Amino acid sequence: MDSDSTHHSFEGMIGKSHPISEVFTVIRRVAPTSGSVLIYGESGTGKEMVAKAIHQLSPRKKEPFLACDCSALAPALLESEIFGHVRGAFSGAIADKPGLFELADKGTLFLDELANISLETQSKLLRVLESRHVKRVGGTEESHVDIRLISATNKDLACLVEQGAFRSDLYYRLHVVPIYLPPLRERTGDIPRLANSFLERVRLRNPVRAKEFSPEVLEMMQRYPWPGNIRELQNVVECLAILCDSDRIEVEHLPMPFHSGNASTMAVPATWEEMKPLLHEAREQAERDMIQRFLEQALRASGNNISLAARKTGLHRTTFHALMKKCGVAHKK
Repeated sequence: MDSDSTHHSFEGMIGKSHPISEVFTVIRRVAPTSGSVLIYGESGTGKEMVAKAIHQLSPRKKEPFLACDCSALAPALLESEIFGHVRGAFSGAIADKPGLFELADKGTLFLDELANISLETQSKLLRVLESRHVKRVGGTEESHVDIRLISATNKDLACLVEQGAFRSDLYYRLHVVPIYLPPLRERTGDIPRLANSFLERVRLRNPVRAKEFSPEVLEMMQRYPWPGNIRELQNVVECLAILCDSDRIEVEHLPMPFHSGNASTMAVPATWEEMKPLLHEAREQAERDMIQRFLEQALRASGNNISLAARKTGLHRTTFHALMKKCGVAHKK
């Protein structure tokens, strides 16, 4: 076990590479202030952990920290969640309900995937931030709120402003202190530390045999691109620990994607019958990877419009969507 893995933790975040160390430095500097923070980073990089760290190091640490995923709710439900609503404001509103602004009073509100907020909701959010007063959906009375807002996105908000999809005045209101959270492929030196830490956590919760990774496994982990970032690494480690039948996780325990381009390090089967399923799995994985890149390129070229991407590629929309689901391609609206 890498003993170094337990010695470089910052508010629950592990790492000492230069990119993540810079993030820790900005967190320390901005936390004691009241400045708005906008966190940029790919999905799975730990944006909410950064927001929690800022809260815990701030004068508001004893007050509530509340988070909202702005991509998980329809616009009307999102407004109700953030601003609250009064009884009868819409179908199903059977009682008054305070929103997150009111519930987070004196504390911190974290809005994740901010780019998914509609222009109408953006306008209302800007009004609250400027006036420090919130009005529930369907209500007439306003309540004073004192919150620190931290927001996050995996998209380029400046580009969305140019396209007219995001309000420029709200952008400048939120973009006071930007924090860029690097993807895992840009901080590969932290992967052994993170993997060992995740393995320790799995061992604490489950009766598993695995105690450590072989050096070869850690090297292959550092070469893997980790499209799902830290969240993917955590899931892979948990799977390896549960399925491993020995004290050490070896190369042969790694799933097929890790062996792409690393055939020389794979355990070679003794018979052709053992080889055939490996070849079949390799072909299937290679096919999925190629289709995934094909779909992602088509979506980027079509502004993430599935119908347009399907037409451009000569596929029916249902077929295009089915392939997205099969290959795990997310639709970024």
